[in-house]
Amino acid sequence: EHFHDEVHILNFQVYITHDTQKDRACIKVVPEHIPKEPEDLAKRIIDYLYTQRAMFKELLKNNIIHPITLEWADPQELKSNPRTGKTKRILDQRLGG
Repeated sequence: EHFHDEVHILNFQVYITHDTQKDRACIKVVPEHIPKEPEDLAKRIIDYLYTQRAMFKELLKNNIIHPITLEWADPQELKSNPRTGKTKRILDQRLGG
């Protein structure tokens, strides 16, 4: 909602992995159209997320997690439930998933 003038998000998925002894989260976002300045907008969305969820900023500051990233994706890149076809919102691959 905060960035609705810049991008219309159709779908998203959070992909969580673990490497170098820290968790990593990548938010895969399916936009209606790729934004004009996608890298800048992705950074601003992540910065906004850190202001809304201070715990993530604190975990990052304490070197407990990797920085959260945002990738623009095509709809077919998101994993879905094979039975229902619904997008899996969170893919936790920390234990091989």
